[in-house]
Amino acid sequence: MQREVSYARILLLGFGFLSITMAWSLFNSYVPIFLRDFVESTALVGVVMSLDNVAGMTLQPWFGALSDRTRTRIGRRMPFLVAGMPLAAVSLAALPLAGSLGLLIAAILAVDLSMSIFRAPTVALMPDLTPPGHRSRANGIINFMGGVGAFLALSGGSLLYRQGRAYPFFAAALLMLAVLVLLLRSVREPEEPTDTAQGELSRGLWRVAVSVPRENPELLWALLGLFGWSLGLSAIEAFLTTYAVTVLGWHESEGAFLFSFFALAYILSSIPGGWVGERAGARRVLAGGLLALTLLVACAPWLRSPVTLGAGFVFAGVAWGFVTVNAYPLVVQLGSQRTIGASTGLYYLATSLAASAGPPLAGAVMDLLGNASLFGFSAVSFFAALLCILRSARLSQARASIPLVH
Repeated sequence: MQREVSYARILLLGFGFLSITMAWSLFNSYVPIFLRDFVESTALVGVVMSLDNVAGMTLQPWFGALSDRTRTRIGRRMPFLVAGMPLAAVSLAALPLAGSLGLLIAAILAVDLSMSIFRAPTVALMPDLTPPGHRSRANGIINFMGGVGAFLALSGGSLLYRQGRAYPFFAAALLMLAVLVLLLRSVREPEEPTDTAQGELSRGLWRVAVSVPRENPELLWALLGLFGWSLGLSAIEAFLTTYAVTVLGWHESEGAFLFSFFALAYILSSIPGGWVGERAGARRVLAGGLLALTLLVACAPWLRSPVTLGAGFVFAGVAWGFVTVNAYPLVVQLGSQRTIGASTGLYYLATSLAASAGPPLAGAVMDLLGNASLFGFSAVSFFAALLCILRSARLSQARASIPLVH
């Protein structure tokens, strides 16, 4: 029996995602400052800050797949929220209080571990609670709430930080605990399908991953596309300020300020992007967004004024919203209904690999061809991702047993 859509429950899940993005935004904004209190090496700070990408490639996929095989009275995913969110709240609160490098490193590792425990299971709750035809809109709501969380962390968090550097972390920790109580009281996981085969349930992440090229090439090409467009965006995020200073001759703050237009446009386009994906099909909307990103980024070197480049970022942010909102529902739809957690883990594996590989690869290209090649690198990445998505679509049409996402 197909589940009915409850957007009230999806909104509650959105608060869970809001608390996650709020925590990570505070972590990425202020933990490097805390580290510089004890170490002078920027490289060492970068190594410590990259540990969350390592967790994204290892722990998050594993916990996502483990949740597929978990059976408890409160469901498959909720035990991971119960285990991870209180630990994450305590670890976040401990970050600004650490009085030594050892304690700070311990708190950072605790945040990375605890957030990895529940992040993929939390995201996997969305497709658990939402039938396939409505997942793009539901993911749009969740992404919008995540953007709100980042905005609150960067705006309200900065105000609290001026009063005391521990205050924004205390606020994020309390919010996370409140969200956990709200989810426990309001969200009931659906029962699994009665035709679930025990053999499939026993498959872990590794067995699911190695079976994808042979059993599900459509999913493989979709994951390669996900890697490609995440690679392109990570390069822009890492080197936009460098490009603005060295190529355009702007002040450091101007590039970062213009990128905020991209972020705002992404947030505002999340819900419309999900609605359009639900109507037109997630893969079609995703492919259209990638084509728009490719063209916009390829034209960026000719946008030399703050007004024109800012306008370009607005349109690119809208295109990115349409892409990212429809990406996760597509990955889940191409995977198995019984291994949603594993598919979520593969999703985070691809994005984490891209986040780790993007800056060094783009940096190597910029060393070879000059800093002006930044947008060329990203445009090629977006176009390669588009080709991967089109290949996935052709394979799905040929097989016919896996329909296009509608």
